[in-house]
Amino acid sequence: MIKAISVYFFLSAFVLSCLWILLLTVKLKLNFFIAYVISINLTLFLLYLYDKISAKLSGLRVPEAILHLFALLGGSFMAILAQRLLSHKKSKKSFQGVFKKILIFQALIIFAIIGFILYSA
Repeated sequence: MIKAISVYFFLSAFVLSCLWILLLTVKLKLNFFIAYVISINLTLFLLYLYDKISAKLSGLRVPEAILHLFALLGGSFMAILAQRLLSHKKSKKSFQGVFKKILIFQALIIFAIIGFILYSA
């Protein structure tokens, strides 16, 4: 049951992200990378909002793995913002432990890319 729910949320969020990328690149003529980052962040915010509302109404929750996956895929900024604005998932220690590891991993990747660019120049 949990796996089916995870697949459902992942596919729904993935399709939504793809539609936003399509809209942003075709209609607004944005660069693909910028459209990707915007769409991942918007999708993640909606996932947090949905999960917050579902938690209050005892509805179907978004699996934490999906929230972490979309943060890992580039939605960390919005994850931080959503946690603060919605006051959601910010005090759950197990969730925050994984989330902090994602942030550290992303920071290391960014520093490696910057170092590579500076070293190559």
